[in-house]
Amino acid sequence: MPTKTDIALELVRTRSDISFAEKEINDSKWAIIQVQAQKAAALAIIQGNYPHDRIAVAKQQYSEFLNKECDLQAQQSRTRRDLERLRDKETRLERELRA
Repeated sequence: MPTKTDIALELVRTRSDISFAEKEINDSKWAIIQVQAQKAAALAIIQGNYPHDRIAVAKQQYSEFLNKECDLQAQQSRTRRDLERLRDKETRLERELRA
């Protein structure tokens, strides 16, 4: 059976992990916005009156930006699940500490 000190230390570590996860979610949110802007710029070139070679490059970039956006959203989703798990752990530790 862990002592109150052990529980308090684990609670501090968990809160630190929560802060890190929240920061990571915020950072990924901005990264997604940036990639979406790049994707929109590539799409504007694709739909614009540009030379064929420039459009071909823009199509490739658009595809890369789309893949990157999907990867970032998947990572953000995993981090959100981790954050939920950490918040549940925080609640459990707080209850144990009060008991």
